[in-house]
Amino acid sequence: MTDHDDLVTRAKERAESKAIPDEWGYRVALEEEEAFLGRWRGDAVDEANDDRPIHLLWDEEGQLCFSRHYAALERELERCRPLELGSTIVIARGANYMTRYDDPGEASGHTFGEIVEPSTEPLPAAANERMPF
Repeated sequence: MTDHDDLVTRAKERAESKAIPDEWGYRVALEEEEAFLGRWRGDAVDEANDDRPIHLLWDEEGQLCFSRHYAALERELERCRPLELGSTIVIARGANYMTRYDDPGEASGHTFGEIVEPSTEPLPAAANERMPF
């Protein structure tokens, strides 16, 4: 065995592991003009993607879910901070806008709006599951 065999073996194990941790739940991926209504769980870090921030949520049924980081989404989250565990959160995605990187007629920039309000409702049953933070 060479010095690098162990590194190769470990890298292969990571490549075959599940890309999204179970405790994140499913991904919320909004299309233009769609909205998400749920509850705030907190933040995590996607170590497999340059430590990209991940925003943890519960959906209306109390299921675990998450949103990936987008600059426009982050600006809205910063405006709403500090966020409390269990707060009601609405994330609305607006129409795309044209960025300086887009070809003519292409619009790939995402816009988001958010409203966050404290909630007195009990945390979803899924809150008893292992939290990543």
